Amino acid sequence: MKSLRTKDILHSFPGSSRRVLSEHSQRSLAVSSRNARGMILATRDEVPRGFTLLEVLMVVTIMAVVVSTTASDMSQLMGRFRLNGAARELASVVELCRFQAISANVEFALVLVESDPEPGDGNTRSNRGRYEVHRADPSTSPVTWSVTNDGIYDFAQGPNERMGVSIEEWHVLQGSASHALSDAVIFSPRGYLLNAAGDFTGGVIRVVLRNKAAQFVEQRVVRIDKGGNVQIAAGG
Repeated sequence: MKSLRTKDILHSFPGSSRRVLSEHSQRSLAVSSRNARGMILATRDEVPRGFTLLEVLMVVTIMAVVVSTTASDMSQLMGRFRLNGAARELASVVELCRFQAISANVEFALVLVESDPEPGDGNTRSNRGRYEVHRADPSTSPVTWSVTNDGIYDFAQGPNERMGVSIEEWHVLQGSASHALSDAVIFSPRGYLLNAAGDFTGGVIRVVLRNKAAQFVEQRVVRIDKGGNVQIAAGG
């Protein structure tokens, strides 16, 4: 239809004018055709290409590995953080116990109440460990002991809960025969220990704490010497 209308228009003009219009129309059509082809090609190139199923699966797999590794590392870091905190707290309680004995001029004791029979089972929800601070009543015979206010430290429950940290079993502490208290670190009013010689190994009494979230054996050892001084060491 368009070509017919163009011819009708051309026939209405004189010969020379028709030739000029015809050449002009042909050039216009050629330019329009080139532009149209260019537009089609440009549009075809600009169409966004989607991801293939293989590419999506590769990205998901990589993300899963990264998340899994990060979660494992974070779990171990949190376990180490709790282990160090529990060791520092125990060492602080030992120092407080010694200070109270000196300031009150009466015997105080750190009593080991409960340990974890399976500290290496990897179950961070079954952590166990408990110790208490006791004060002697020298007015009774034999000497009796009572737990001080806020003197209970339980890793499994309460305000001192330490998820993923346990106290390992210790060898039996004889304590002091004259004070009728076993499995205890007993401080004299002068600050040194009253424990029997058999309670010491290498000159110290050792309380071992363990990180149950670690993939290897990770321990902190609280060491108390005969003078009542306390240190924290790594390993067993």
